[in-house]
Amino acid sequence: MFSKIFSKAHSSNVVHFNSRYFSAIKRHAHILGYPFAGGQGRQGPELSPGWLFEQPWIQPRDGLTLEMIDVSNPSSNITPDKSIVHGHRFGQKNWNNVLHSCQKLEEATESTLLKDHFPIVFGGDHSQGIGSINGLKNVYPDARVLWVDAHIDANTPLSTPSGNVHGCPVGYLSGLFPYVKKPVLSLKHLIYFGIRSWEPEEKQLVDDNQIPWFRSEDCLVERMDEIKASVEAHMFPDGVKVPYWISFDIDGVDYHEFQSTGTPESLGLTIKFMLKFLEVFLPESVGMDFTEVNFLMSQGEQTEKDKETIKFLLEYIIDKIHQQDFKYNHSNYPKNQ
Repeated sequence: MFSKIFSKAHSSNVVHFNSRYFSAIKRHAHILGYPFAGGQGRQGPELSPGWLFEQPWIQPRDGLTLEMIDVSNPSSNITPDKSIVHGHRFGQKNWNNVLHSCQKLEEATESTLLKDHFPIVFGGDHSQGIGSINGLKNVYPDARVLWVDAHIDANTPLSTPSGNVHGCPVGYLSGLFPYVKKPVLSLKHLIYFGIRSWEPEEKQLVDDNQIPWFRSEDCLVERMDEIKASVEAHMFPDGVKVPYWISFDIDGVDYHEFQSTGTPESLGLTIKFMLKFLEVFLPESVGMDFTEVNFLMSQGEQTEKDKETIKFLLEYIIDKIHQQDFKYNHSNYPKNQ
């Protein structure tokens, strides 16, 4: 089931959404808006949290709260602002703003988890993973990460051709390149879903460290039991379970099903599979990222369709969180596993 080579994915059917999910509330969901585009060169990701927080269907209510992170500078890394230009380093565009904003997100993620609430970090570009997963690891140091993405995101300043930090979060988290903190993510505690684009150094890293990944064509609803068993066998070889964090980049979804993202790729995951993935893994998770939504990258009816997709996915996620029988109270969590 784990992939060692890439091959052509199956074609998928478009899913149409017209249902909303409701349930009794067992677990509180807290959406952290992260309006930041500075880890890449396109305007737009920084606008998505603001759009979301204006929607009538996402307003605070019983079991749901919202918080917008005050990032240092939300603009993309090609903006000629002094604070951005002065932060350019070799292979690390706009590093100062990436770092300072991620540090704020780290604090907010940690604070949310310490309340035993479920953080949904809605960005924003995927450089946010540096902040959110550092916050996660402050509370759950042995949590495992399920990385859903078209890209490996394990570049370093030495391997990235663009210098865009949104392609580097795994590199910083795992210590492939120095960060301001010690590494928090073991590559043994990482599994990829849907990757299909990479730099040679990234693919070598995956191969050398035997990091499991599921090809898009392997990610079928009818194979979810097999996928779940494979994930658990790798993540918990001693049978002792710890929580997951889901890092979900929307470009992991096939371009023909969702186009409002800055680095789209065809031959990706289907929305049907993502719903099943969330159904299976959200009950065992303590938080998640939801990144790279950029409505400036689509037009007209496609944009409206993509907005409906985001609405449906988030309502589905919130409903699953509300149903969650919480297993990982931070005060009882063994910090020294």
